[in-house]
Amino acid sequence: MGDSIFHLQNSSDRYIEEEVLRERGFSSELEDDDQAKDIYDDQDSRIKVAVRIRPVVDEDFAGGEEQAQECVLAIDPNTVGVDHESYGSRDFSYDLVLSPSVAQCDVFEKIGRPLVEDVLRGFNSTVLAYGQTATGKTYTVFGPQREVLAALPKSTMLSGGQYGVDDLPDQAGLIPRCVVHLFDRIQAVKSSFEFQVTVSYLQIYQEQLIDLMRDPGTSAKEIPLSIREDPKNGIYVDNLTQVPARTPRDVLAAVAKAASKRVFASTSMNSQSSRSHVVLNITVEQRIRGEVVGRKTGTDGSVAAKRGVLTIVDLAGSERVSKTHSRGQRLQEAQHINKSLMMLGSCVSALSSGKKGVHIPFRDSTLTRLLTDSLGGNSKTCIIATLGPCLYNYSETVSTLRFATRCMCVHTHARVNEIADFRSLNKTLQQQLVDASLHCEVLQQRNTLLLSEVENLRARLRGMSVSQPGMTDDPMGSIHSLGEQASTPLPAPHPSSSSSSSSSSFSGAPISDPSGKFENDRLRIVIARLEAELARQVRGRQRQAERYKKLVEVCVSVGGVYESMCKIVEAGEEEREKEVEECQTQKKKEEQSMRAKMEELRIQRERATKT
Repeated sequence: MGDSIFHLQNSSDRYIEEEVLRERGFSSELEDDDQAKDIYDDQDSRIKVAVRIRPVVDEDFAGGEEQAQECVLAIDPNTVGVDHESYGSRDFSYDLVLSPSVAQCDVFEKIGRPLVEDVLRGFNSTVLAYGQTATGKTYTVFGPQREVLAALPKSTMLSGGQYGVDDLPDQAGLIPRCVVHLFDRIQAVKSSFEFQVTVSYLQIYQEQLIDLMRDPGTSAKEIPLSIREDPKNGIYVDNLTQVPARTPRDVLAAVAKAASKRVFASTSMNSQSSRSHVVLNITVEQRIRGEVVGRKTGTDGSVAAKRGVLTIVDLAGSERVSKTHSRGQRLQEAQHINKSLMMLGSCVSALSSGKKGVHIPFRDSTLTRLLTDSLGGNSKTCIIATLGPCLYNYSETVSTLRFATRCMCVHTHARVNEIADFRSLNKTLQQQLVDASLHCEVLQQRNTLLLSEVENLRARLRGMSVSQPGMTDDPMGSIHSLGEQASTPLPAPHPSSSSSSSSSSFSGAPISDPSGKFENDRLRIVIARLEAELARQVRGRQRQAERYKKLVEVCVSVGGVYESMCKIVEAGEEEREKEVEECQTQKKKEEQSMRAKMEELRIQRERATKT
């Protein structure tokens, strides 16, 4: 495995391994909460940039043999050089440079694997493929989808050692490798966590959002897609279909079916040119299982759920009409593609300027609005810039490299996405109440045993007071005062006592205490200690009962707040629906009135014409 451009892979692996070790009962190096928290302190980081150079293909000879000469060279793992007779040579430095000989598996190890680990930690991760048309973006992201799907076993168990990333075809892209690795990691920690994986897939075609996961019978007009913003969850698409998945085959089959609806067309530079941008979201929600909540997060269950989203974006390539020879519909598509990519460049330029108060034109296009979080918000982002190696595409290559250089100056602010799971919290509190009631029963049984033992000692003390005439009639009257004498040492036996006489009188009082006074004092002290222990247990039980009473009140209040919030949301939805209906009714009335007026005007004009 090569060095990761994110420098977080070791930390991510260590986190998952710690969870597995704790589940199996082994000691952990991360026993201190502060050390565990340090793993997530890398929240303010810039966008990582990788450059990939594709090999020479037949389309590169469209400008002649001379234009097919290679001008792009991977100098080292972090530097790419561009050479031109007229402009000289230039070097660009990035986080990672992938030469044409780099395999798909190496791309995943250096880019995809760390992002999947971040998703399992509760972060949002984004991979964005950018570059000129016909430079290998879709190949890097998808690979041959049919071959990948055919290679997957039909068994529902595709992880846990039965099927892994290494078993995929060599040309499999980032998406199938990330999906298989994700479920493999889920399988490793499923005994401690519950996971829910959902998939959504959309395309942006001529600035219009199209849900590729939606059933063919549902039209876009019936359920329109719209981009919304939530203060906590960020940017999302309303009414977007979310498909649940339990295995890698579920995800890849859904993606392959949706990808077949994507718009492709043939141009002079690419026989399978993407005519739309596509965005794939894989959402992973994880909850700690109820039986291990107390051991993993404490008895309050405060951090019981996290959500991470893996976003993979395959952008349509920028085009020069003079090279692609686009006409008609293809020309219109190229105009929308170039416009959205230009808006993307404007947003990156504004973000990389470092100036405060600069306007970021996210709302100028659908693409930039959808990628707001990925470009400067709550996400760990990596951009893969793909390059053509020949002189024929020199100007486009330099433009892509400049865009990638600006991206390296953009910072994001990723954070762990915690979910307020009231149901899990309520379940945890209910379990705590059951445990508390059981503990109270144990304390009551123990108190009963202590009371019986005290009564036995009292009966024994009364019997001894009857047999000893020198003792008081009320042997329990001075028990509390004797409690203060508990620390006073007892007097030593009389020196004239012999072992034989001591053994002969063992069944009664000691020889040094013929009246039994010290033995009675011992019994009184024991009774006093037992009563003090009993009182302490009662006070502890009362305090614990008060704590559980407050816990129940908190649980009830949280449930009430949750229910009230749900009612408010439902009432708001109903009110919004009524307002929409009223607006539609008013609009219809206005249209009818306008039509009637227009009809009257038409009739008046006809009459005036006849007159």
